[in-house]
Order: sequence, then C-alpha cells, then structure tokens
Amino acid sequence: YFQTKVGTPGYEPLFKKGKGGKIEFLRKPNAQEAEEIRKALDAKTTAQYSKRGGGFLGSGFEDAATEFRDALDVNIPELASARATAKAARDNKDAFNAGRQTFTGKMDEKLFEMQELFGRGNADEIAAFRSGMLSAIQAQLKSPNRASFIRKLGNDEDGMNELLRMALPEQNLDDVLKKLDIAEESQAAKGAIM
Repeated sequence: YFQTKVGTPGYEPLFKKGKGGKIEFLRKPNAQEAEEIRKALDAKTTAQYSKRGGGFLGSGFEDAATEFRDALDVNIPELASARATAKAARDNKDAFNAGRQTFTGKMDEKLFEMQELFGRGNADEIAAFRSGMLSAIQAQLKSPNRASFIRKLGNDEDGMNELLRMALPEQNLDDVLKKLDIAEESQAAKGAIM
C-alpha cells in the first residue's frame, strides 16, 4: 500500500528506512494508513500461525496487532466504528447464507449451527438467518421436489420440521406455511402420512 503511494503528487511519505534498515516515521499516519498497518499486522499474525511451529512468533505478532488495534480504537473512534459496522455486515451475510443452506446437509449439524447462532443472541444475525431460511423455502417451492419438501416440513418427526420450528419458535408452523401459500398442500401431506 505505502509503496504504491510513493511518487503520487502531494503524498508525504509516512516513513523511511534509516541506518541499519531501521524504520523511521516521518509523520503521524492518517486513519487509512493506520488501518492498513493493522491489516498487515493481522495478516502477518495469520501467516505465522499457519507455519509449522510458528505459534511462538504468531503470538508475538498477535499481541502487537491487538495492542495496535486497541490504540487505534482509542485514538480514532470512527475507525473502530467503521470496523464494527463492516464486521456486523459480514456476520449478517454469513447468517443469511447459513439460513439459505439450512435444508441441505446433515440435519443434526444444522441444528447445532443454528443453536450456536441463536445462542449469541444477536437480533440482526437471527433476522438475517431467518430471511435466508425463508428464501431457501421459497426456492424449494419452485423446485421439482416441491411435494416432498412440503411433506417433510409438515412432518413433526422430520429434521426439516424441527429446524423450521427452532428457527421460528414464536410462530406457529401452520401460520408460516399459510404465509408461504402452501398450507393446503401441507395439510394434505400430513393427512397422507397419518
């Protein structure tokens, strides 16, 4: 990052290499430069931990990165706020994607993942997960496997039904199915099962 800025008109270098290759800061970094330094420290930490036997060096870089991040948060609060907003957006996107994948894979693993997510108690993440799950239901209703999917959702002993009930505990399953305009098919499927 910093090397690409050198030579840009009006850019005042942040540092230079002094005697013996030692870095000498020429000015205080701005918020963007400070964040780039933080990212570089985090990347170096990750790289060290991923090397065989790199835990010792990794922990040293991690300590430096944490100390630097804490100093940034105190001295540039808007940077901490921007970082928190970006993390929340990533977490919500991940929760939405997890919701979209609810009905694929092993149901016991999905239940565990859902318990973890709901256990964190983050209302925005939970809402994003539910949106993703409802999006997955709508997609399934347009698939050739629609009848089978509806049967599974309506079967109280099926893992899909359990997932739906867990994700929407305050709502009645029949209400959800009505909203999705599949209640009649679900009742017919329940009748056929019983």
